Amino acid sequence: MPRQEDVIDVGQSELVMLDLARFQGARPRETVNVTAPEYFEPDRQLEPRHHTAQQQPATAHVASADEASARKALQIITDITATAEVGKTYLGKVVRLVDFGAFVEIFPGTDGLLHISEIAETRIKEVRDELKEGDQILVKVLALEGNKIKLSRKAVLKEQREKLAKK
Repeated sequence: MPRQEDVIDVGQSELVMLDLARFQGARPRETVNVTAPEYFEPDRQLEPRHHTAQQQPATAHVASADEASARKALQIITDITATAEVGKTYLGKVVRLVDFGAFVEIFPGTDGLLHISEIAETRIKEVRDELKEGDQILVKVLALEGNKIKLSRKAVLKEQREKLAKK
């Protein structure tokens, strides 16, 4: 059980264990056991998706004796903390259809609005004429406004058509 002085509150129900006194004066061993875990870090800083009082980026450290498992854990962490970038294309899943467009999940827990005018290069009457729930589609992030993400499928279709025309 951690002592009170070992626990620091760093946000909403997040705890970090510290026991620095235990490590003072400690030196690394000259040889390392072959089953000792290796430490892996994500290739970028993790930005909090939902801002807490501190609003600071975090670093995740993963320890594993197996590199494949460590890479899988890092991918899960990266997916959980992913944020949308303007101009980037994502493979998303249509999660809900509405009269004015569709909501597309671009990564777990993050949806954006694909407006009816951004679904196809030509005008469409009904969203259901082009899409259905569960469809996987490529979408491009047009803008970020607060916590809202504006998406476009039309921009992706236009880029693909232009690439084919060049060939």
